[in-house]
Amino acid sequence: MARNSILVAICQNVRTSDRGARVIEALATGIPTVLRSLEAAGLPPPMFQDQSIRFTVILRNAATRKTIRTPLTTSERRVYEVLLAGPASVLGLEEQLGMKAYTVRRILRSLREKKIVTQHGGPGQPTTHEVADVFR
Repeated sequence: MARNSILVAICQNVRTSDRGARVIEALATGIPTVLRSLEAAGLPPPMFQDQSIRFTVILRNAATRKTIRTPLTTSERRVYEVLLAGPASVLGLEEQLGMKAYTVRRILRSLREKKIVTQHGGPGQPTTHEVADVFR
């Protein structure tokens, strides 16, 4: 869904000077095309972060994909996937995943026990972040 449908309509009719291609497509085919291409190349799926005023897509190569031998629950997998993009605090994970803080803390404790994430900081420190093991 476009934030500014008038601007999208205008940009759909604007063409580049060198090839005459549309400036934007706005037909919702870009993300499915990227997903198919990454899968065909044997690469991990992208991570999408929609933060209202900014939309970020994180692409990873096969080398950064960590093989986890310990089975993860669905919730653990969701937290881990966010942490693969970089360090995150409990508050950040809570907001991004729509989970309660106590749930995030429980999942992080489990991931730390499995040695899948590492905690940086702690009680009495201004910030505490969790980092996926792949970045150590």
